Amino acid sequence: MFSVTSQDQSMTFERMMVILARRVGVASYGTDGTETAALPDDADLRDQLKDVVQRGIDLFYTSNPMWTFLRKRVELVCFPAGDGPDNVNRQANRYRLPGNVNPRPVEDWVIHDYGLSTREVVTRPYHEVFKYSQSSPITGTPQFAGIVNSGSTESIGTIPGWSEILFWPTPDLAYTMSATLRWLPPKLADLNLTHMAGREHDETILSACRWIWAQDDEAFADRRDAFEKDWLSGLARSLALDGSEKTRNPARLTDTLRRGNRIVGLIPTRYSFNGNPM
Repeated sequence: MFSVTSQDQSMTFERMMVILARRVGVASYGTDGTETAALPDDADLRDQLKDVVQRGIDLFYTSNPMWTFLRKRVELVCFPAGDGPDNVNRQANRYRLPGNVNPRPVEDWVIHDYGLSTREVVTRPYHEVFKYSQSSPITGTPQFAGIVNSGSTESIGTIPGWSEILFWPTPDLAYTMSATLRWLPPKLADLNLTHMAGREHDETILSACRWIWAQDDEAFADRRDAFEKDWLSGLARSLALDGSEKTRNPARLTDTLRRGNRIVGLIPTRYSFNGNPM
């Protein structure tokens, strides 16, 4: 069974849309103009705001492949009888991984109990681990782990297929292991959902959204450079705050968007794994 560390709460998708609407002058303020800013009544404008905010979030995610908030510690509890919720075909050495992660760990899996604290389970090519499991089907403390995409059409939540981890030897005890995996950000399908970056990056993402809006709206043609400067300045602050050292060239990203190419997300929907939101 897997568990995952949580992220500090960010602004909701709807809240970011309202703030963007206010900043670009399309918010609704009620019939007398005295009410708090809200989403516009016009359905097309609301769809445009939703699209731009999602593009801003995607642009922020893709601006740095090494964001620390996309790295999450995942814990796995082994079931030596093969009867756990994540076992594949009731086999004690096969486990499904959550569908919205890069299955290859940033570092090797580590066993934390049974007197084996800090013992690593070395990641090897899947075909090698499979060969060991077939030629020497023994049980014991896992030494190797192989990762493979199953290609199955069965679904976990709303995402088809999964990745699978295969251990050798087959776990003989209910070991607790953990590894840091890189999360693949989902699209925000519901207005009450939040992005994965954490609230400290809300303003940077909003700056990206305003700059993207200006690319689509000729009324802001004379302010595009200023909005771009705000976005890149915010990105620099977010990078410093995150502590990441590797980043893509922001100028290259902005050139890509100027040419009309859309930044797309990696996973289309949000879903739950074993009843827990991912």
